[in-house]
Amino acid sequence: MELTGISIHLIILVDLADWELQGTAAMTRWLEHEALLEGLSGRFQVVLTGHERTISLNSSYLNREETTDVIAFDLREETDGDYPPQAADLLEEDLSGEVYVNAEQALIQSREYLVTLDEEVGRLALHGLLHLGGWLDGDQSKREAIRQRENAGLLRARIQGDRLPWN
Repeated sequence: MELTGISIHLIILVDLADWELQGTAAMTRWLEHEALLEGLSGRFQVVLTGHERTISLNSSYLNREETTDVIAFDLREETDGDYPPQAADLLEEDLSGEVYVNAEQALIQSREYLVTLDEEVGRLALHGLLHLGGWLDGDQSKREAIRQRENAGLLRARIQGDRLPWN
């Protein structure tokens, strides 16, 4: 996808047995559009995974011994080659970043927030991309700002009524 000379390519990978995401093409197009609005360019992967993988990533790269709903890795920065495990296996030329969405946590949160699982997965994928675009959520005002941006993105995704195109 391209917007005023900025190009982006995004793929969604599912790293969970017995898990299927409906409408990945529609979600991919939406996420690419939202990433372009943030000025992101390059190649990105969104990996749907579970608690075990996110705990491992959180521990290995962020020194936190707990699960989380989303983790983003900016691979555009200079690194020492210490990539997340998924990227090491699937690293494409010029991969700019990865977003790991914990689909098991998304299921818990979708029930808590009374939204569809697909909406929560979409929100978390967008949240990770927003982090790659420079958004932070370290304090209450920043959390509110990123949540408003997520809501605006989800509103743009809706075609008719309350239905998301990948539902």
